[in-house]
Amino acid sequence: MLFIHQDDIQPEFLHLRLSVDEIESLELAGLAKANAVPAVPFGYMNAEWLEFQALAQDGDEFWSYGSPQKQWSACRGSAGYVLLREGRVVATLITALS
Repeated sequence: MLFIHQDDIQPEFLHLRLSVDEIESLELAGLAKANAVPAVPFGYMNAEWLEFQALAQDGDEFWSYGSPQKQWSACRGSAGYVLLREGRVVATLITALS
């Protein structure tokens, strides 16, 4: 799921700053074990990934993120990637949701 201007991602949720190539490698490696999933980054979510990438401007940063365990336990957790512009979340690509 792609969200624009997601405000509930806190700075402490951010894990790693990643390049597009690093993200695609991670996601392809995760799909390698799956059957009947398109062999493109993010599989069936590839269109959302391409849309997410297209939002990036010079100087923007891609980060992986994940909610703390407390939110997962309360069925409010999510994980994925954010696009930061000048330290603010511009868009979120959610890859896991509780």
